[in-house]
Amino acid sequence: ELNSSMIVPSDLKIFTFAKAAKHWLEYKSFTSPSGRARFVSPRSLIDLTQYVGTLNKVFGEMQLGNIHAGHIRQYQLDRAAGKLYDKGREVGPNKINQEVGTLIRILKYANLWTSELEQIYMPLQREESDIPKALSPSEQNHWLTVARSRPEWAFVYWYSLLGVDVPLSTNEARGLRLGAIDL
Repeated sequence: ELNSSMIVPSDLKIFTFAKAAKHWLEYKSFTSPSGRARFVSPRSLIDLTQYVGTLNKVFGEMQLGNIHAGHIRQYQLDRAAGKLYDKGREVGPNKINQEVGTLIRILKYANLWTSELEQIYMPLQREESDIPKALSPSEQNHWLTVARSRPEWAFVYWYSLLGVDVPLSTNEARGLRLGAIDL
């Protein structure tokens, strides 16, 4: 087994995807002894490891240099149809794009992502979340101005002001009592 730090990225083309991905994750997981310098956050590393695990189910034993656009397209189709798991669980386009994005990053690291692949590859259309985005500061000011404009909306104003200015969870805000507030 070669020392991971001694492997030249362009040599990864002869490795299986699983071995190349393992090397790439080791490279990405660098953290200085003080813990202050790193390539990616611990949370990102967990996500990348999960994506690699999913990709390994299809590409694991395939030589990295042999992966082409047809394989990527088939992965997108099979993953969207739930064919890659025993449970037949479908996943959304955002997750598939994240997984394929990880594959692309590994191919780029190994100098295998070509301009031809770049032209052919089409990510799936992103799916917007059902959770609405947060209000911008100007939208927050407008909301508070309107809520403050009528006496019967006072509760909404004070509750909204609390939500904007104090980092409380929904449950903490609901359970808040006047005796707990120290001005």
